[in-house]
Amino acid sequence: MSAGVAGASNGTVTFSNDINPPATTSFDISYVDNSRGLYFLADRTNKAVDLIDAKTGTFTGSIQGGFQGATNSRATSGPNGVLDDSAGLVWAGDGNSTIKVLNPTPGANLIKSIPTGGTKRADELSYDPADQVILIANDFEGFLTFINVKTQSVATHFYYGDNTVGQPATVSGHSTAGGGIEQSVWDPKTGLFYQAVPACSTPPPDGTCKPVTTGFIDVFSPSGSLVKTYSVPGCTNGPTGLALGKNSYLMGACDNGGAVVEVGSGHVRTIVSGVGGADEVWFNPGDGNFYFGISGTTAPELGVVNGDNAHLVTTISGHGGHSVAAYAGNNHIFDPEKSGSGIAVFASS
Repeated sequence: MSAGVAGASNGTVTFSNDINPPATTSFDISYVDNSRGLYFLADRTNKAVDLIDAKTGTFTGSIQGGFQGATNSRATSGPNGVLDDSAGLVWAGDGNSTIKVLNPTPGANLIKSIPTGGTKRADELSYDPADQVILIANDFEGFLTFINVKTQSVATHFYYGDNTVGQPATVSGHSTAGGGIEQSVWDPKTGLFYQAVPACSTPPPDGTCKPVTTGFIDVFSPSGSLVKTYSVPGCTNGPTGLALGKNSYLMGACDNGGAVVEVGSGHVRTIVSGVGGADEVWFNPGDGNFYFGISGTTAPELGVVNGDNAHLVTTISGHGGHSVAAYAGNNHIFDPEKSGSGIAVFASS
């Protein structure tokens, strides 16, 4: 257990309070840097990345980067996925197929805007600090971009067979599962990226996805080579969100629960019921829990699953939305409110 990380609990999670940055009703992914005690939120309403001191729960300002903002289209809105690198620079995908590099202080602090090669949003991303590589997904256009963090430039792409940018498939016959491309994670033990590629089991009326029954997780080397693919049967319309737990397994978000997938073999151990409908999933090493940001059909919910035995701990209704992250130093969980009333803070004890 790293310094500053609270002891494991798995026990009681309760709503604490709301943090109130400038009112935001449109946001995407959020992220916590445990080593720095910082929380970042992709705030589309204010065309910025909001910065929160996770130790004190204090809003410290917004990082401006010329983002697209809320365009009334998921395909072109931004910022989307967000994280920071080992040097402290902030990276965020934008709605015009760029990834923005920002100084981590409030104000207009755009360092560089890197085109990924499409016209629609560069979305969720993950970071490999060992090889200094970021993987980001262009979900509406069917391709991945691997970024060299040191040079702040595109290293390579991986094009799925159904990409819409006119590129030949990187691996012949390998297409998405019909529901776009979602969260990826990097595993320090294997040195590989794990990319969630969700199914579209029940297409929406607007036809934004193609019906494929089973989603999967693609495994990539830092150089962008496809190593293997794990099918995730039983995961309805997923996996979307993806997080790495401490017992060498991944937790994927599905409409019908959380899919527990073994890192080494790809075996699906179980689907944890009670936490269906989440977008982002976050593992908190401080208390050993997975947290699910659930939009909810009637009210938003926070789902909590024990990371040791993959059993439901609780669900808390009435706060949050689809985005969630936790700070291990004090076991505070941050879940932005869809209502625009701020960022809900939960305490785990």
